[in-house]
Amino acid sequence: MTTLDDACAFFKISSFLSRLAFRRPTAGVLMLLAIAGWTVGCKNDAQVFEEKMQAFVAIEASVLKQWEQAQKTEDKQAAAKIYEAAAAEWAKATAIARELKGCNLSENKRKFASLLADYCEKRGALLQLLQQEALNNSIQVQSAKDSINLELEKLNAQIEALAQ
Repeated sequence: MTTLDDACAFFKISSFLSRLAFRRPTAGVLMLLAIAGWTVGCKNDAQVFEEKMQAFVAIEASVLKQWEQAQKTEDKQAAAKIYEAAAAEWAKATAIARELKGCNLSENKRKFASLLADYCEKRGALLQLLQQEALNNSIQVQSAKDSINLELEKLNAQIEALAQ
């Protein structure tokens, strides 16, 4: 239901059908059909989850292409700009993952959405570190990068275990 008018109309239809159900046995079937027909136009959280995951996968593929391109680039300034663009694109994926956490999902999908949000935040931080590293190669950036990579490996293992 999106509005109060829709809710009132639905209540009127369902109360009419429930009164009719006591008079005729087929009215119960009609009531189920009316309710099912009423909710067909409304997306449930499972459908939203699937659509958001498709968008996430498309963004991830785009970022991975940029990542590979930056690694092949010899010019550090150009690599830094590519990482910057990838980080901006990845911010969209992070927003999608956060939205998924808010959906009413099964326990398994809820855990997955939570792990995915954590993964996105770590990957975003890694992209920013890669940009810094391209601009100035320092030991601090390398140690932070190694730490994030370890955390990403742990999250990947948890996501894979959840998928099985």
